[in-house]
Order: sequence, then structure tokens, then C-alpha cells
Amino acid sequence: MAVTFDKRPIYLGDRIILTAEYTAAETDVAASLPIKVPGMLIDAIIVMNTEAPTNVNMLTAGNTNTATQAILGTDRRSFTILGGGSGFGTNNGAGKLMIYGRRA
Repeated sequence: MAVTFDKRPIYLGDRIILTAEYTAAETDVAASLPIKVPGMLIDAIIVMNTEAPTNVNMLTAGNTNTATQAILGTDRRSFTILGGGSGFGTNNGAGKLMIYGRRA
């Protein structure tokens, strides 16, 4: 798994704030797999790119500017990072995540 979770989440009562980093390969459309977050029901995920994208769609003259997204799983215990790549090897670069939710 290319996502690295920080070892010390922030607890606010029954709420949790968890931060993580992901690699550029994790945003490749073809390689994206669900990432499970045990012990937590996810309410929101914030995605922040930290490097320049290598996404073909972003580098073309049209510049569609497709942002990296985190798609929440139906069980709210997992998510998938989805870049705007148009095939293998195109990605939106590495970045960071902030996950907000509650203890499960």
C-alpha cells in the first residue's frame, strides 16, 4: 500500500483526525485500490497535492486541470485515491490526506 498513515491521530471526544501521505503511483487510475481505515467511520477526506502533476490531461494545451480526489467507500471505512490519469503511468503526483471521522 502506498499510503502512509501518521502514527498519532488526533482524538476529539469520539472524533478522529488522521493524516497521511500518498505516492504519485497511488493516483494512477489503473492502479488505484481501496484503502481501508480500521476502527473509523470516515466523514470527510481532504486531498492536498504536494508535487507537480504528471497527468497527461493536465499537461496538454487544453489543460483540463483534473484534481486528485478521494472517493469514499460505501461502508465509510475505506477510500480510493483517484487522479485524472488517462492510462497506465499517468498520475497527479504525490500528496497528503487529512481524514476526519468518528470511532467505529
